[in-house]
Formats: sequence, C-alpha cells, structure tokens
Amino acid sequence: MTSIQLPRLKFAAAQEIDWLALSASELIRFRQNNRPVELLEQPFHQLQFGERTLVFIADPAAAHEILVTHTDDFPKAVVQQRLGSQAFGPGISGTLGARNERQRIALKALVSAKQAQQVGEVAKAATQDAIQRWLATGEIDLYREMSELALQITWDSLFGNNQYQGRDPVVTRTIDELHQADKSDFVTSANIVARLTQHFHDSGRWQLLPQDNPLRAIADEQGWPTAPGLSQAEVKANALVFAASGHVTTGLTMAWCGWLLGLHPDIQQDLAERLLADPDDDQHRRALRNVVNETLRLFPPGTDVMRDAKRAITIQGQEFPAGSMLLVSLYFLHRHHKLWDQPDQFNPQRFAPDASPIAKGSFMPFSGGNYGCSGMSVAWSEIMAVMTECLRSVQFDVSPASASQQRLEPGVCLYPTSALRCRVTKRTA
Repeated sequence: MTSIQLPRLKFAAAQEIDWLALSASELIRFRQNNRPVELLEQPFHQLQFGERTLVFIADPAAAHEILVTHTDDFPKAVVQQRLGSQAFGPGISGTLGARNERQRIALKALVSAKQAQQVGEVAKAATQDAIQRWLATGEIDLYREMSELALQITWDSLFGNNQYQGRDPVVTRTIDELHQADKSDFVTSANIVARLTQHFHDSGRWQLLPQDNPLRAIADEQGWPTAPGLSQAEVKANALVFAASGHVTTGLTMAWCGWLLGLHPDIQQDLAERLLADPDDDQHRRALRNVVNETLRLFPPGTDVMRDAKRAITIQGQEFPAGSMLLVSLYFLHRHHKLWDQPDQFNPQRFAPDASPIAKGSFMPFSGGNYGCSGMSVAWSEIMAVMTECLRSVQFDVSPASASQQRLEPGVCLYPTSALRCRVTKRTA
C-alpha cells in the first residue's frame, strides 16, 4: 500500500504544557495545547485541578469498563451535560439519568431498524441527485458537499416523510452559514441549526411526518404524549440535536471517507468493482465497512468522552478516587502507538476478519453504554448507502500534493482546516 502522509494532530510533551494557565473550561475541550503527546504511548495522564483529579485516558481496558460494562458507575460528566444543555437545551445531549433515559426510550422510533432502512432509501436518492451536480462542477469540496448531503437526508427522513423531495434551499443556506462559522464555537453553530428547526416548526413541515415520529409534536404545547412522553421543550431540543448530528458527524465521516478513497485509487477501484458486481453481497459490503471503520479510526466523530467517577477505578495498577473526572480520549485510543501498527496510515485491512484481533476498547467511534450514540444504526445505514452510490457512479481523485498540506482542526469533531478538494468524474468501469 502506498504510504501517504495523512493529517494528524501534534501535541506537546506534558512537561512543556503550562497546565496552571489552563482554566477548567479549557481543559475539558480537546485541543493540541492541553493534551500531552505521551498519551500516544501511555495509558493515562493524571492532573490535579484544585481538589479534583482529572485523568486523560488512552487505555482500552479502562475505556471499555467506563463506557460499556459499568456505565452506571461512570455517568456522563455533569460538565458535559451542561455544555450540551447550553447548546441544545433539555434534550438527550443536555440531560442525565432518568430524564435522559426516558427521552431515549421516547425517541426509539427515530433510531429503529425500520427508520435506518428508510434513511438508507432517502440517502440513495439524495446521493444520485448530488452526483449529477458534482459531475457538472467537476471539482468539489467533499467537506462542504457531504455536510449538505447529510443534512438534506436528515431533512427528508427525520424531518420529512422518508421520501427525497429534492435539494431544499433552506438546508443549503444552513450549511453555507455553518461553514462560515467558527468550528470551535459550538453554541453559535447550534444557533444556526436552531433557525432550521424553527423553520420546520413555523412552516408547518412537521405535518408531513409519520404519526409515530415524535418530532411531529414540535408545534404542540402538550408535547409528545405517547408513553414515556416528551414535553414540547424536549421535542424542540431533540429536534435540534438530530439536525445538528445529522450533518456534523455523519457528513464529516463521509467526507473523510471519500477523501481517503480519492487518495488510494487501488482500494477505491477494488471497492467499485465489487459494488458494481453486487452491492448486496455480504463480503463486498464488509469491504466497504472496513474502509468506513478505518475512516472512523483516523477521524473519529468525537475526540473525547467525559465521565464522572462515582467509584474509584484502577488503571494499569494505579487507583484513581471516586469524584475524579475521566476524559476517555478516542483520538489517542485510535492512534495509540502500542495498539496499532503504523497508526497514522490508512489501512482498511486492519478490520478484515483475518487481521490481528483489535483490543476491546481500542476502537469506539460511537462511544458506548447508556450514553453512547443512539443513532449509530441510522448513521451506518446512511453512510453505507451514500458511499455505495458514490463508488458505483463516480471516481474520486485527490491530489497527494494538496493532501499533504491538509491539517486538522479539533473542535466538537475533527475538521479539515481547508477544503477537501476532490475531482469527480463519471465512473466508466
């Protein structure tokens, strides 16, 4: 496989970081100036911040214990809940405990297997439409285009009747505004998306929704009465959560995936031939899933997961007390030098059935447990449908020279610092 230098974050050594100059709000945000490079080799790094212990974690066993097997002992950090509430209101991103669980149960129809299948059908039609526009343009910014495609799909599925209605200019304007906003300012971005959900309310679009979609109650002062129920404020907050996640995490994953395939024409050609022959073949779909998984490893949708320790936890023989804040670093886990061979290289074969086993807890792009991504199955359905349509219809070409200049900007997700330029041509074979 051709070795191409992919963008990665560059961190300072722990002793070079001025920890005392960093406020608590700065420490909880994943940045290159507040995470030690040692986490690429070590399982954790400990800080004492006032009376509280902060632990940055890059140990797979500890990550799995915290996020999957003992989630009740390590609930979502209160500070993370407050940030979610500030941006999105009292939805699943801004609540804890029983209230959060009740909302997840009420919203199950939006993340069900049936909904995932319907999202996949909308994604196929929306992608075919987008491809015609891309071919007419010739060169696109994958980040911009995949972000819009993801939000158009969300708009016609979760915010529509599960039928693609064509490119909606309101969605297009929303994406244009988001791409001009500061990526590190998630509150401003949430406010931009909130204008889209307000349009959904004011325009009466909610009347298009199936009767079992809780977002239909966005204009009802009584909220969603179906047990366990949602207040109107909770419906509005979760509409914002779904609209925001519908373009950020899924759109970025598809953008990075297309960009990586454009840099690796042999892998792209092999996948295209497989999917043209039979897009429903399990082995062919597995090959595409391997590529998506490798994309998620290199560019995880979230960089850190924050948890509060209700009990003590032991990591690699060292005990950390109850009351500690635990920051499980997905970026460091996914690129850890002792967990992955050549961790900064693109190699989908890591996820092949005959590859070396992946340590449990070392690959967790959707987090896990009670507070993991509830829409994972829907996201997977969308990504697979979009990438299948793309691979069957067009060729992505990315210049290695321009790619070598690409850098990462950490925010809520891992963003490119400049356009993900890609030439798009019609696939001939």
